[in-house]
Amino acid sequence: MRESIEISYACVKLFDPNNKYDLIGIGNVTFFKPVLKDSLSKFKALVTDRKGKLIHVIVNVYNFIGNNIRKDDSNLTTSMSVFYSEKEDKLDHERLDVFPISYECGIKYLEGKRKLERYFNMN
Repeated sequence: MRESIEISYACVKLFDPNNKYDLIGIGNVTFFKPVLKDSLSKFKALVTDRKGKLIHVIVNVYNFIGNNIRKDDSNLTTSMSVFYSEKEDKLDHERLDVFPISYECGIKYLEGKRKLERYFNMN
């Protein structure tokens, strides 16, 4: 789990390197399959939505089977939602928006938007 949080922070910093962020919460952690002992894992993080100073990141963890990882979600072991907030409100800083580029990204965008609204009562 620590690696997932570190990867999510790196994802937020790559998304908007001009700002500093605080971890404000972990929305949910879903365990799909056990992680194999002494196995390698692949972490994929994605900024799914942004509302003002709040950012939602989803981190998925996959098991390596053999020498490769399959394209589908059959090796998905864990999914984690992480929320961040900007430390400082810089008026001259332009906030970047999230624009989905594929159907899959659009579904994740809607999930992130729903979680931000549900957890922080935003409309």
